[in-house]
Amino acid sequence: MGVDPTTKIIGITETPDTTKTIEATEAIEATEATETTETTATTETTATTEITDATFEEEVLKVSGIVNVLFPEPTISDSDSRIRVSEIAMTYEGNDRVKFANMDLLHSLVTRDQYNVTTLPAILMFKDGKFLSRLEGAEVVSSLATKIEENLG
Repeated sequence: MGVDPTTKIIGITETPDTTKTIEATEAIEATEATETTETTATTETTATTEITDATFEEEVLKVSGIVNVLFPEPTISDSDSRIRVSEIAMTYEGNDRVKFANMDLLHSLVTRDQYNVTTLPAILMFKDGKFLSRLEGAEVVSSLATKIEENLG
């Protein structure tokens, strides 16, 4: 009988038939709860797809609907823009007309140069494989949902 590694063992007792029983609780101390919250925040980025120059055509240009390609700040793995865009992406989860993707600026030089991405964070918005617009800096988060809704119709 395995024990889930997230549970905390609070005691081991012997039963009359000499087998040992492990009593565990799912109660998590405050520090463990913080770790769980941080893990949840980073796993929420699954609403987006990681793409590269090699997959850009298939994942963006050949897709019908709206595709938002985020170039996050490269020095922070879970940058504020990536987390905020992931939160917006979650609101569109299940909507097959809107897709979100992340590209690593340092490893996507062809796409970066083709679309002249010079400011981070940046989002390139495409609809039915055609480039629509670019959001840069602070407007990435503040304008994204509005731009999506404008272009869905």
